[in-house]
Amino acid sequence: MAMENEFRYWQSYQSARRAMSLGKVFNNLAPMLLLLACMLGLFSSAPGSSELGWWFRSLSCLALILFVVGVILEALGRSLQMTTDIAVNGSPTLTDEEKAKIIARSGSV
Repeated sequence: MAMENEFRYWQSYQSARRAMSLGKVFNNLAPMLLLLACMLGLFSSAPGSSELGWWFRSLSCLALILFVVGVILEALGRSLQMTTDIAVNGSPTLTDEEKAKIIARSGSV
């Protein structure tokens, strides 16, 4: 029974880590995309380059959306990690040694 619980908690910690990692990736991509959009914005000021202006606005909006989604994903991952910590600590089926082992392996400490 303890192995089933340990595996379930491990899966939960893995999901939290994946969400936080994906959020960090989005948060790192957003400024790069915004920098690209700003460079396009500099070129869009030239006469007859209305299409570059459209790219500038589109990339700026995409960068903003990516950043917001990244923040939300990272927050959800942290929330899942904290919720799993609470579930492990409050579990009546796990001994103190098993709880310590699960939390130490999770990287939460």
